[in-house]
Amino acid sequence: HLLLNTVCAQVTAFSDPMMVPRDAPVTEGPDLFRWARAQGRQVSRSGEAPRPVRFDDHLPRAWLGEYLAWSFTRMAQGAPPTVRIEHIRATAVSVISSSEEVASALAKSSRPLAVACSRSRVRSRSWR
Repeated sequence: HLLLNTVCAQVTAFSDPMMVPRDAPVTEGPDLFRWARAQGRQVSRSGEAPRPVRFDDHLPRAWLGEYLAWSFTRMAQGAPPTVRIEHIRATAVSVISSSEEVASALAKSSRPLAVACSRSRVRSRSWR
């Protein structure tokens, strides 16, 4: 199986007070290492006997997918009532790199778009 490029203790879907601005909400939860340990996951490398996950292990990418799905479910269940979460199964067809391109795509689209921009002023857009 394919392994992550990052050690499991450095991968998290959650935040802590050191990661966010002072007044921002913190979403606490386990990192991938603690999640894998809590799940009882074990690893074995080329002829080794299976052993519990260590903080410096490079875990299978499939486990990351399971962790992210679990994390999403946990966060969605804890979301305030003012947050609406809608699951839409679709395929990404392009990546937009600037807020101008986002605005253009939203204006031209007759279909719902999901937008998340980390480097621009456009942080998110609602479904149309």
